[in-house]
Amino acid sequence: ALAARAKAWPQTPEGFFHAINDLKAALQYAESDPLIWWELGLILFRTGNYPAALEAFKEVNRLDPTSKEARGFRHLAAAKVYVGKKMFGEAKQELEALLADFPNHPAAMEGIREIERLME
Repeated sequence: ALAARAKAWPQTPEGFFHAINDLKAALQYAESDPLIWWELGLILFRTGNYPAALEAFKEVNRLDPTSKEARGFRHLAAAKVYVGKKMFGEAKQELEALLADFPNHPAAMEGIREIERLME
């Protein structure tokens, strides 16, 4: 019920705050549910909390190793974390790994171009 309620919150900073709290509460009862971790990762990613989103997507991959989408978001979140730390080579590797699963992924291709510009 908490996870379902999290989806109903409006797409505002206050709504995201409540949704994150609902999902964290839901994890207390169903910590091995990859769908709850997935929803939490998406919201954290959308709010720019890339380190926490990365951890949530890692948990999805641990619980459901076949989730290609979670692996893709994990690579994207990791790249954002690395860029924030100015670790451009590592960020580029994450985006290249994303492209291996999702060829021509627009965010990955744009990210690589931006990283290459920053590395000049």
